[in-house]
Amino acid sequence: MMSEDECARFCDNIRYLRKKHHLSKKEMAQIMDTEPGILESLESGSIPKRLSVFSLIQLAVYCQIRPEDIFLPPEQWRPASPLPKTGRSAGRTGAAGEPVENSRNW
Repeated sequence: MMSEDECARFCDNIRYLRKKHHLSKKEMAQIMDTEPGILESLESGSIPKRLSVFSLIQLAVYCQIRPEDIFLPPEQWRPASPLPKTGRSAGRTGAAGEPVENSRNW
């Protein structure tokens, strides 16, 4: 269980990330794939029971930080590693050297 200080830091970090990336509350809720009311609760300092880990991962990916860093002071954050390319289109490039996306509908 999180202490009051850890809870406050986590909620402050959510607000900090939204402002740092110049997002409205509605945009942030969409990125997190959650309801705006959950974001409102977080920014008010309360962690809702319905908050999912998936929402935090979505936010971390968007903000290019590691998910676990959301619980730390921002000065301790490290950039997330880029996700490796996998599947049929990994490493394929077109004539201009741009990545080629697989256009087939599977």
